[in-house]
Amino acid sequence: MAYARTLLTGAVGEKYLGKPAPNKADDVRKLQTLFRKVFGSRAPAFKDGVYDDAVKEAITRFQSAWGGTPDGTVDPHGQTLKRIDRLANPLTLKPITLARVLEAYDKGKLVSDGGGYRIAYGTCDGGPLPPAASGYSPVLTVMTDANAIDVGGRPAYDVMNLANLAELLGIFDRLGVWGGVPVQIRIQLRYGPDVVTTSDPQLLTTPLLPHNGRMLPLDEENNGPKLTYQGDPAAADFHGRMFVQVPGFSKNLFVWAGQFETRNENRGFDCITYVGTTCGASNFHMAESADLAASLNATTVSVQHTEKDKKGKDVTTTVQLEQAEPKYVKEFFAGTAPDDYLMWSGGHIVLVSGGNVYEFKASEPSGYNCTPVDDWLEPYKQKRLTVRKLPERPARAN
Repeated sequence: MAYARTLLTGAVGEKYLGKPAPNKADDVRKLQTLFRKVFGSRAPAFKDGVYDDAVKEAITRFQSAWGGTPDGTVDPHGQTLKRIDRLANPLTLKPITLARVLEAYDKGKLVSDGGGYRIAYGTCDGGPLPPAASGYSPVLTVMTDANAIDVGGRPAYDVMNLANLAELLGIFDRLGVWGGVPVQIRIQLRYGPDVVTTSDPQLLTTPLLPHNGRMLPLDEENNGPKLTYQGDPAAADFHGRMFVQVPGFSKNLFVWAGQFETRNENRGFDCITYVGTTCGASNFHMAESADLAASLNATTVSVQHTEKDKKGKDVTTTVQLEQAEPKYVKEFFAGTAPDDYLMWSGGHIVLVSGGNVYEFKASEPSGYNCTPVDDWLEPYKQKRLTVRKLPERPARAN
């Protein structure tokens, strides 16, 4: 980034190259202006253009902020002047992109520390900021200075992680800016309570409106826009969204491929993500019905089926409901206790609870539906079904 470097004709301080520093009035005046900028309300009271104890204290304090032993002199070509200029010029905030929400590990090694967004900044000359103990800190602001997150403990190439994400989400919640809304983000350098510099803004697109988590039955009154079916079965395209919960933030947020969903038209589920999300399953087990059932420890069930043999004698057989004929499934639910089950046929999976089928489906009426199990099964004549019993109530049952 191009910036106006401060030019001094000579050194300012006690000694320079073994001799008294020139301390020319114009040079001293330039430094006084810079110190007022970088120290804010904590700047000493200067006499215009005069090198005195106030200027000496400012130089020493600034050098001490970076660690090491201060020499009390500002060399016109030295490190101290470069650092003063660095802090006096605004930071540059880079374009903001979506990133993984949660942490990710590979063979036990952390490969992503999450954070939901990649937010990076740089200084005017590419150099580092002083350490946190200096009193200087980069601060992320959302729309106004009042909505601020101290990111001093984070690297400049990525100020967000899972640990501070809840703070950012809390700001979105307080401001009511959910739903793919573009909000202005800035990065400030602060010294104690004072704002030293403020960057130009970059736009961040907020996550979709959170869901209250009441999924069985689905709460359709207090959750914003109607949830829609995501996908096209005819094209074997299924892209239902899922929930993520961020530590320190209580609401359920929609994600896709590990990142926040920010497009309102994608706020919804397909059949398996609805069932998996309702049951509190891992997002990594929402691709195949059998895998989802195994991850939830759902167990096989059977029905005692009785029919007459050729001699008219009743014969009872145990039929496991694994790829079972519809008549056996209908018989099972006609006499079963009101427990909770997964049921699937082909690529479609549903929840059965309390005698009703709960599902997200593509056919009309598309989206969420609740149907008595007998009515739902009535069209099934030949297509086989699998039923598994859940070990407990679905995690997001009301």
